[in-house]
Amino acid sequence: MAHSLKGLYGDRVIGVPLDVTQGASVAAAFEKTVAALRRNRHPHHQRRPGARVSLMEMDLEAFRALERVNVEGTLLLLAQAGKIFRLQNIGGDIVLVSTKNVFAPGAGFGAYSATKAAAHQLCRIAKP
Repeated sequence: MAHSLKGLYGDRVIGVPLDVTQGASVAAAFEKTVAALRRNRHPHHQRRPGARVSLMEMDLEAFRALERVNVEGTLLLLAQAGKIFRLQNIGGDIVLVSTKNVFAPGAGFGAYSATKAAAHQLCRIAKP
């Protein structure tokens, strides 16, 4: 995504790889972003979709892995963005790439829908 946006917006776009399940990785990515852009106005969080499987067949560890990315990853990103916004004292926007499954869960996507709904709710209540 960063590559295609960079083609449109040039140096105003950077891509910073990170592990959203690790607080130190999130903090380091924000440090790199702020240093590169001088201020971080529009963090963008995008996650990969979960595997299609019924809840009765869902492996608990697979669910936990999805939950760590979709819920804990969103929480860590929101917390770090809030800290940066508060320090800058200029506000900002956070874009969460959600899914129709938050509002209309699809059959076989129970774990994905539940974890994305939790991430959606975290964004709705986030305030720096």
